[in-house]
Amino acid sequence: MGSHMACRGVLVLALAAAGGLSSIRGELASVPPGEAQARPGPIGRGDDADAKTLIGRRPPALPAIRWLDGETRSLASLAGRVVLIRSFTNACPYCVTSMPALESIHRNYGGRGLVVLGVYHPKPPRPVAPEDVARLARSLSATFPIGLDADWRLVEEWWLERTAGDWTSVTWILDRDGRLRYVHPGGEYHAEGGPDHDRCRDDEREIRQIIDRLLTENEP
Repeated sequence: MGSHMACRGVLVLALAAAGGLSSIRGELASVPPGEAQARPGPIGRGDDADAKTLIGRRPPALPAIRWLDGETRSLASLAGRVVLIRSFTNACPYCVTSMPALESIHRNYGGRGLVVLGVYHPKPPRPVAPEDVARLARSLSATFPIGLDADWRLVEEWWLERTAGDWTSVTWILDRDGRLRYVHPGGEYHAEGGPDHDRCRDDEREIRQIIDRLLTENEP
């Protein structure tokens, strides 16, 4: 475990000791999606070189994330499905603009064997009440399962400790065998926005093409 993750763990434990997870309440404000999609460029994005180092590899175990629907999920329980996992936070335009695209992907491909999972990580790492995360997800019209990763275990173990990337709004796509077949290195993707969002639209199309291809591979 890196020293930066250890410090984050100490912060989480200290806050929890001060009042407990359920008492850490606060409005998780976010930028309206339309406003975020309309903002001018340049539009930031992570480096594909970081993502490419993970392609074809198996990720670490899925951390023991608290899922708001009460389910327990692991890579073993997700085996045989194509899985898209997106790490997101609030007040982040990259995350806000991507959530409608994720919901559309969930609705378009969920019946064909795709599982879309959103994992919320607060900035800075700290205890957050699950009901506040649920309220945020509803405000972004997300109906796919949402997890709460208060101490950033997913981002740390799947990304920051394995690459030189420093973005945290990362997307991973796993094939039916549990191997990473695509990693979006941070930033946004959607089908909307003005000319400055051309890369966002290109990335959204690429994600759909990859999902289409993976769903036809080794069909059950």
